[in-house]
Amino acid sequence: MISSNEIHDVLSELFGVPKENISDEMTMQDSNDWDSLKHMELISIIENKYKVTLSMDEIVSMVSVKGINNVLSKKMG
Repeated sequence: MISSNEIHDVLSELFGVPKENISDEMTMQDSNDWDSLKHMELISIIENKYKVTLSMDEIVSMVSVKGINNVLSKKMG
């Protein structure tokens, strides 16, 4: 299972912001750094890091930290 902490690490590195700026409640709308291009970069990082393939529906639902955790929890058991 993936921890929220791991997702926070990924987002912190991707957006170039301190990990303290990332929370479980964060959404794509909350961040100027999380635009559509960064979202696709995030998807690529997640697919490579966790060796998963995400469907379009899953990608669309991953617009928040909670959404990312939900999808990965289902994918990884």
